[in-house]
Amino acid sequence: MPIFYGDSLRPEILRAAQVDQAEFFIITTDDPDTNLRTAELVRRLYPHVTIIARARNRQHVHRLIDLGALAVRETFHSSLEMSKQVLTGLGLSEAQADSRLTRFREHDEQVLAAQHKVYDDAAAVMQTAREARADLERLFDSDQIEARGIDEALQRPAH
Repeated sequence: MPIFYGDSLRPEILRAAQVDQAEFFIITTDDPDTNLRTAELVRRLYPHVTIIARARNRQHVHRLIDLGALAVRETFHSSLEMSKQVLTGLGLSEAQADSRLTRFREHDEQVLAAQHKVYDDAAAVMQTAREARADLERLFDSDQIEARGIDEALQRPAH
């Protein structure tokens, strides 16, 4: 499977790399603006190609999605892994940590999707953020209730 490196903002480089025959185009540059310009160019020249692009932050995610790219948040997955390590370090089982992180990830993806609809309206983004924070507090409360239930079950004498 050939892999090409080069200045993806130059159409002649894209032609030489035979992007017209590619299934995927991966964008991993450090500069969000370059990622956006590249995604826009590739989408325009090669609309059939699946674009997967590195995203710096939520705003960058929204703009990549608007260009038809699949956005991968550069720090999101590593943050989840660090959170898992903290949770297991605090005594949760891997299954408990995974369950909490799955709920958080699903919640965050729902918020991201809701914010994508209004990301160019600062007031609406703030409102969805406030609502998301309240929802997240309820999720954390349900985690504490679940943990207390597990602790109580473990402390009951076996029959």
